[in-house]
Formats: sequence, structure tokens, C-alpha cells
Amino acid sequence: MGVIRSIAGVFRRDPYAGSAADLYDLTVARAREPVFYADLGVPDTADGRFEMIGLHMHLLCRRLIAEGKAGGGLAQALFDRMFTDIDRNLREMGVGDLAVGKRIKRMAQDYFGRAGAVETGLQEADDTLGASLRRNVYAEAAVDDALVTTMASYVQDAAMFLTELPFDAVTSAEAPGALFGALPHGALPHGDAPDSA
Repeated sequence: MGVIRSIAGVFRRDPYAGSAADLYDLTVARAREPVFYADLGVPDTADGRFEMIGLHMHLLCRRLIAEGKAGGGLAQALFDRMFTDIDRNLREMGVGDLAVGKRIKRMAQDYFGRAGAVETGLQEADDTLGASLRRNVYAEAAVDDALVTTMASYVQDAAMFLTELPFDAVTSAEAPGALFGALPHGALPHGDAPDSA
């Protein structure tokens, strides 16, 4: 009987998988918006894009976790979806099995470290958030303070937008703007309808 249960568990579908995949796609779409790279100076590199995906992932996951058990399960599925995608991308780049495991472990540690720094910044009234973004998202690149300030304001606005968003609106979102609100400088999100943010 134990074997049967084990086999059934292998084929049991994650009830959050579909929603997690949709939310992940929206998160990646927002993180790849050209305004962050062309206007706000985020390095348009693999590391820069990972930082932006991780940043938006944390904003979304903190909202989901605040919802309780259902939100927490979806947040875990979303996290798993992100690292499944990263694993696939690394393998497509030719990274070997052993190296993939090490890279994934390091990137997961980096993600949690960045998420903690952003969370601290969101709770503080000083420039803690801006300093965290400069250190991680901008990787200490030479960038004007005004751009970092604009990015920090965007992160605060997106966090507040998500906080005020009903859970069913989060799970039914069909465009990045419906999850994260307006882009910096009022730029229109690619793929969003004009009234979606």
C-alpha cells in the first residue's frame, strides 16, 4: 500500500502549478520591460535580468504569503516554477548537471538574501531600499542617484499596489500592470491595455 501511495504521489498534479506558471510569465514580462534597462540604467545582462525577476518575484510572493495557507502554497509553486525555468535555461546554455546544481543553490541563496534586503528596505523610512537596489540590482555600476531613487519609488509603489490588491485579482491577473501597477515614468507596459495598470 505504501508503494501505491508513493506512485500516486508522483503523478499527483500540483494544484497551484497552472496559476504559478501564469503568474511567473507575467512577472518575467514585467521584469523584462525595456524601461528598466534603457531608462533606469539596470545592466542589460543575464545577471541584471535575474535581479529584476527576483525583485518582482519577492514583491509578488510577499503578497501571496500574506494571504495565508492558499497564498503560501501558490508562492511556493511560483518559487519552484522560477527555478525550474532557471534550471532549463542553464542546461540549454550547455551547463553540466553538477554545475547546474551548484549554480541553482547559489542563485537561491542570492535570491533569499536580496529578498531580505528589499523587505528591510520596504519597512524603513530611510535610504535602505535604495542602497539595497544599488548594491544588488545595479551591482555597484556607476548610475545616477536620481535613477536609483526612481527605482526605489517604483518598488515601493508596486509593493503597495500588490498589498491593496484582492487575492482573487492577483490570481486572475492577465497583464503585468494588473499585478504590479504602473511602470516608472508612466511608460505603457508592453502587452498591457492602456487601462490595465
